[in-house]
Amino acid sequence: MRGPAGRIVLAAVCAAFGILLMVQIRTQGKIVSTKQAETTADQAQIVSNLYDANVALRSEVENLTAQIEKQRDEYGAARAAELASDLAKLRTMNGTVAIAGPGIELEIAADIRVEDVQDLINEFRNAGAEVLALNGDRIGGRTFVASDRGRLVVNGRLVVAPYRFAAIGAPETLDRALTRKGGLLSYLQNTYPGGRLMLTRVEALQIPAVAETPRFAFAHAAPSN
Repeated sequence: MRGPAGRIVLAAVCAAFGILLMVQIRTQGKIVSTKQAETTADQAQIVSNLYDANVALRSEVENLTAQIEKQRDEYGAARAAELASDLAKLRTMNGTVAIAGPGIELEIAADIRVEDVQDLINEFRNAGAEVLALNGDRIGGRTFVASDRGRLVVNGRLVVAPYRFAAIGAPETLDRALTRKGGLLSYLQNTYPGGRLMLTRVEALQIPAVAETPRFAFAHAAPSN
């Protein structure tokens, strides 16, 4: 290949090799450029996705925070209503507020004994009376009934016949319990034949608060565990 023909072949081979090398270099450059472009686009897409995810998470956090605040407010309102209801029940039990409701009235025109009055108070309570009064005075948890030389004394005050009991509760239940055969009213009618007993159902009774609000000098609420 030292002759002219050999030189021509060698030149052709070198030219072909050069062309192939240039094509390969350009192809690799395009591949790198394409990869770089794809990588940049992917990165931009990833950043965009992360931004959208952060926005969604921030929005979800704000929604959850608003829900927590709403539930906290609702719980506070419900708790306040529950405490108010408990306070009203406590005041009712202590007799410190006037009470209204349906019930019965029982009038006894006879000089009954102190023991009979105590039995009647217990009978009313056992029959389901929620609030009770005698001759306009509230009968509470601290009410005491005593005798002063045969006269009836309630909470230190003299009470005389006729005795008028007012009881708030289910009228039908109270009526049925007090007038049952062999019950306390039957006993009183037989014991005091000259007396008069009259029981009336009432749709709207008014019972006042206790005359004196209970006061505690030494007792106080125990700490909760």
